[in-house]
Amino acid sequence: QFTPHLHFTQQSSAVKMAASLTILIFVLGLVNSILSFMTFHAKTILESGCGQYLFASTITSIITVIILMVKFWILFAWQTGSISNTSFIRAQCIVIDCSIRLLLTAQDWLCAWVAIERTMIVLQGVNFNKIRSWKMAKWIVLVMF
Repeated sequence: QFTPHLHFTQQSSAVKMAASLTILIFVLGLVNSILSFMTFHAKTILESGCGQYLFASTITSIITVIILMVKFWILFAWQTGSISNTSFIRAQCIVIDCSIRLLLTAQDWLCAWVAIERTMIVLQGVNFNKIRSWKMAKWIVLVMF
């Protein structure tokens, strides 16, 4: 439980633990996403539909962990009394919560498209049209975002 009007160092150990876990998740998620971004940004990987989906998934992950961190600190500031504007709190609740939900859903869809494409590669074998797959992936990613 947050204690209003107390500095972070004076908060309970549960609050400090929650902040520590949030920061740890943020740092690990950001490092993982940046390394994935560097991996899937390679030209040869982006030539396939799966590469397009995985690259978009990486960008989505980066945005998601950043929004999660912002959400935590806005909640902390509101609970401790640093932010008292209820209109701002309501608006951020709607915007940030919906954004997180949409980004997580987009992640699921991107993973599904990777699975679909890999299934098609197996089923079609040498007849798989990589160029058509790449074009379709471009459109799917554009429509999703």
